[in-house]
Amino acid sequence: MLGAHLLAQREQRARVPRRTEDLRFLAVAAAATAALDHLNHGIALIDKGCEVSFANKLAHSICEETDGLALRGNQLMGTTPSGSSQLKAALKSAIVEGEASAIRVERPSGRRPLSMQIAPLRAGRGQAPVEAALVLIHDSDRYAVPPKRRLREAYGLTAAEAGVAQLLLRGAGMPEIATDLRISVETARTHLRRVLGKTGVHRQSDLILLLLREVGGVLYEERLQPSG
Repeated sequence: MLGAHLLAQREQRARVPRRTEDLRFLAVAAAATAALDHLNHGIALIDKGCEVSFANKLAHSICEETDGLALRGNQLMGTTPSGSSQLKAALKSAIVEGEASAIRVERPSGRRPLSMQIAPLRAGRGQAPVEAALVLIHDSDRYAVPPKRRLREAYGLTAAEAGVAQLLLRGAGMPEIATDLRISVETARTHLRRVLGKTGVHRQSDLILLLLREVGGVLYEERLQPSG
């Protein structure tokens, strides 16, 4: 009896570290999922059976519109014949042949196409082979506009300069910016010149690319909704 009791105690002590490790793993997995949900790209992991093993919130949101992409029977599919065949070929190329590709999927609504990058997932050295693909989905009609505070922190902009930068990211021109901010067009241009100087770029197009690349990769509470 005593031997059995000691054995049970030993097994119980051995289970505690395993449970602790399991809890740590679950916590890390939850944090990783939350991090992916904050990215300004739809992200999906596709397994060797071409089924979705994971999709972040933005990917789900894009697919729920069934405008270019949809999730059907746990499979990522195009909503047009050409889009479906493009995506199927790209996924097969990534999973079976290990080749990355980039495609643009047309949308029945007439909105701008969805840009997609499909890449094979490769195991690290010493790990078992992985037959899966990473899919990145970019919807140019749905993107984050960094809040003023983030722009001011990143580049030392004033509140007025950050307001001009935000409106530029929304596609506004100088007259529209001036009207929205209730300033003259010349004042708006002055703010723009200062923003260019503080960010180290020389053209408006370069400024937009810089802001999207450096502070536009994360979803903020303030963001554009899909245009109708």
